[in-house]
Amino acid sequence: FPVTIGGAILLINSNYKRLESGRVYAIVVNDEVRVKRLFIGIGGDCRIASDNPNKTLYPDETISAEALANLHIVGRVVWMGGML
Repeated sequence: FPVTIGGAILLINSNYKRLESGRVYAIVVNDEVRVKRLFIGIGGDCRIASDNPNKTLYPDETISAEALANLHIVGRVVWMGGML
C-alpha cells in the first residue's frame, strides 16, 4: 500500500514481516509510524538507523532481542519516489 511521508511516496509491502538486516521497514514506536533501516546483530539485538545523515536529530537506536519481539512492523518499504 502507498504512504506519503515527508513529501515522498513510499510503497510498503505489508507481507514482509520477517526482518532482513539492512532493509528499510515501516515500524510503529510509541504510536508513531517511523521509516527506518534495521540491522540485526549477532546477539539478536537490533540497530534502528535513519538514512538521514543528521545523526543529531535522527540518532541510531538499539533495542534488545526481547524488545524486538514486541516491535510492531507494518511492512518493508519496497519503493520510494518524490519530487526533485
